[in-house]
Amino acid sequence: MWKREAAAIARLAAPVIIGQWAAVAMNFVDTVMCGRFSPAALAAVAVGGSLWATAMLFLTGVLMALPPSLAHLRGGGERAACADVGWQVLWIAQALSLGLVGVLLACENLLRAVGVSAEIVPLAGDYLRAIAWGVPAFAGYQVLRFFHEGFARTRPGMAFGLVGLGVNVVGNYVLIFGAFSFPALGVVGCGYATALVFWLQFIGLGLYTLRGRRFRDLTLWRVIAPERSRVVALLRLGLPIGVAVFVEASLFSGVALL
Repeated sequence: MWKREAAAIARLAAPVIIGQWAAVAMNFVDTVMCGRFSPAALAAVAVGGSLWATAMLFLTGVLMALPPSLAHLRGGGERAACADVGWQVLWIAQALSLGLVGVLLACENLLRAVGVSAEIVPLAGDYLRAIAWGVPAFAGYQVLRFFHEGFARTRPGMAFGLVGLGVNVVGNYVLIFGAFSFPALGVVGCGYATALVFWLQFIGLGLYTLRGRRFRDLTLWRVIAPERSRVVALLRLGLPIGVAVFVEASLFSGVALL
């Protein structure tokens, strides 16, 4: 009995672990490739990446309310309501993403306040402003990934995570160093490559979800307007997760900034 349960859990957990590894590996790739460009680019990605990772984990933590909410509905025989909940979380994700874009656009003031070297602040600011173009797509992609996980489907997130990692490597090479007649953009190119990955992941997983047979009965393409009661209930569940993850992540980002 326990072997069968352990095997079932492993089949669900392994793709999640690999998908998370791919997401972390993107930051690793950014650091290594910018380090090959210049020491200043390496410092800018290290500093800017620490801020982005903290913001990203807060957003992801809030959206973690989606999988248990969907599992609860499915367990109660309310499959039809899953589309409604998915849309409510998508509205929450986009609202939060706009706030994060504002933070990234104004990040230079924060970096100066904590005493980051003056020569690094503009580069880190450019890097984060480039990433800001992809934040809404990142938020949408996380909603889609968690939607699948709420239906015990963890492999799509793994697959698109690995594809995104590969695209990030190629995009960095082209935009950081200037290949195939593209200009060498350095750290800004690294940020644009990351934003591009987010949009490709969002569009790719979105098309996969809408065209798939598994969710055809839910008519996910039908837009459902925000519902205050559901949004509040989801925030009550997701905000504590987001704050807890943010506090933990900020300890590491704080060390990086120091």
